[in-house]
Amino acid sequence: MSHALVTVDSGPEVRLALVDVNDAARADPSTWDMQGMRATASGTYYFADLPRELVEWIGGPADYLKEPHFVGGVWRIAALQVGAAAGLLDMAATELRAAGRMDAEAQKIRLMGVLMHVWAGMALTERAAEAAANRHLAEDDIVATSIAAQLFTEEVGLGAIRAGEQSIGLRHFDAGSETGRMARDLSVYLRQAARDAFLQRAAGTVLGEDGRIWEDPRAI
Repeated sequence: MSHALVTVDSGPEVRLALVDVNDAARADPSTWDMQGMRATASGTYYFADLPRELVEWIGGPADYLKEPHFVGGVWRIAALQVGAAAGLLDMAATELRAAGRMDAEAQKIRLMGVLMHVWAGMALTERAAEAAANRHLAEDDIVATSIAAQLFTEEVGLGAIRAGEQSIGLRHFDAGSETGRMARDLSVYLRQAARDAFLQRAAGTVLGEDGRIWEDPRAI
């Protein structure tokens, strides 16, 4: 049985619902025409006149948008982004070793440079997750840290894609290339909404306060 998490405009509020989406007649996967993430069960689903017994509400009205668990929860996106970046680098290194090309110093330097940023992104994502679970931190601080993790790992992902292209070369763009598929999937996922607004929101908190955002959330 398949289900989808859906946001529903319930009058003046937004609610989250878990909906049974097994009716193939309501689904239209042809509307998902992206170059990446093609293996996902994405597309359009028609909810008009859906029987109420197929809808399970999660939380109450307006709960979905409450902080610090809405924007403050985007560290989960960061975790996916940085994990995908690490996976892409690992696959690129595997292919280079198989082709006998990993001994080139340029390859090692290129991939290692990005890998260090991946490790930094993992540490920042872990910090953001710990901040989100810390009841003693202000909501704005939690949100800003989570935003920072998402935006930083977005840049890390872009760096991994570029490194994969440069390291593998033309074979990366072959239709059957595994690094090519992974890079396409990641490039689509990285295009999360409201990037500039998120950056401005985080900067307004961090640069407008007294520096407490830089304290280790585990020590508070």
